[in-house]
Amino acid sequence: MNRYVVVILIGAIFIYSASPGILWSQEQKTQEQKSQQAKDQEAKETMLKERQAFNKSFKQKMLRLYGDTSILSQLNLSTKQKETISLNKSKERQENIELSRQIRLKEKDLDQEIYKLELDQNTIKQLVKKIADLKQEQVNLKVKYVLELRKILNDEQYKKYKEIRDWMRVGTPQQRAKATTTKSKEKKEEATVKTTKE
Repeated sequence: MNRYVVVILIGAIFIYSASPGILWSQEQKTQEQKSQQAKDQEAKETMLKERQAFNKSFKQKMLRLYGDTSILSQLNLSTKQKETISLNKSKERQENIELSRQIRLKEKDLDQEIYKLELDQNTIKQLVKKIADLKQEQVNLKVKYVLELRKILNDEQYKKYKEIRDWMRVGTPQQRAKATTTKSKEKKEEATVKTTKE
């Protein structure tokens, strides 16, 4: 009988002495979670500010170069073309936002699955395949809307659109200037070749 009392007392003492540690570790986990959430929120805000700053600088460059912020505004579009393109852009944006959201969710699921103590290879393979399929869908979506844009624009408009877009993708202003100079030289050489043939 005394042994049981002693065992119970030892158990009670152990529980009593361990309970502050348990409570402290739970409080610590809660604080760590709050700290992580604050860091995540701060990272999101920083990324948003950087994106807004980039968009602002991009619009300023376009305004300085072309007097407008849109490539399409340089193409002398008809009202019908503007409406159709605007509608298509809106649809593409909505579909792309949804695909991006699904990709982020699947990537989060994959991340959680990879770091589980017991791995499930089939689930990991399924998630990887689903992410790949969603990214492929994004590429198909982009191609679909570019092809639709090509149908809407006439040949001259599309040629100008492509020139502006290619020029913008070159990179730094120095690289753009070099690309412009190279194109000018190529055009002069073509003109020279044509005149010599005639």
